[in-house]
Amino acid sequence: MKVLIAAPISGHKQYSINQWFEWIARQSHKDYDFILCVNGKNQYKLVSMLKQVELNDVHGQTKHPIIMWIENREGINTNILQNITHARESIRRFAVKHNYDKIFWSDTDTIPRDLNTIDLLTAHDKPAISGLYFYKKTRVPIAVSTKTGTNFTLDILEKAVIDKKLLECALWGLGCCLIDRSVFTEVTFEYKMFGKERGDDYGFCYALKERKIKRWLDPRVICHHLGKAMKNMTPVRVGK
Repeated sequence: MKVLIAAPISGHKQYSINQWFEWIARQSHKDYDFILCVNGKNQYKLVSMLKQVELNDVHGQTKHPIIMWIENREGINTNILQNITHARESIRRFAVKHNYDKIFWSDTDTIPRDLNTIDLLTAHDKPAISGLYFYKKTRVPIAVSTKTGTNFTLDILEKAVIDKKLLECALWGLGCCLIDRSVFTEVTFEYKMFGKERGDDYGFCYALKERKIKRWLDPRVICHHLGKAMKNMTPVRVGK
């Protein structure tokens, strides 16, 4: 199973990128590549730094990042969400072209606790499944229940862990998410597919919903979400 570990990146998350590289080098799935799509300001500087990265992983392999970058056309300004969405779409197309079986979306500030996270998620045989992580410095999961239309409570998460069950989601983030080829060859990152959910991750969930592709969460696969707390963060509520 050929996996592409993937992340969009701007200049804002370099504080955690070394931990991200370390996790990739130590993680247990052998057949992988990793890709970063640079977007936003100071791209030349960031790309220059990434070109120096070399990982010697636990499998005895030497790996270098695949580097893509998004440059605005002259005279055209885009916002942060548009840049991220464009970066994810560029990665998705790369994965289709080069015949990857899975994309493991792993934001560079979201570090899985388990080194076998990819294989843990793969074992469930779900086309779209996420690990668990929380808004920074909170106990609010970035995952919304299909039953309640709002973020899962800790009680529900703990019960699912005890019962060893997956939870069906209306929405989740793409910080730790395994997507099967059957999905990413069909579902693109385009605003016209996102409905009212204009963020790149929640918008992608909306696109999955429109195609009747269920979104699953394994609450036993936990990630550390590094960095400062978000300002004015409020739980999500969606219509059932």
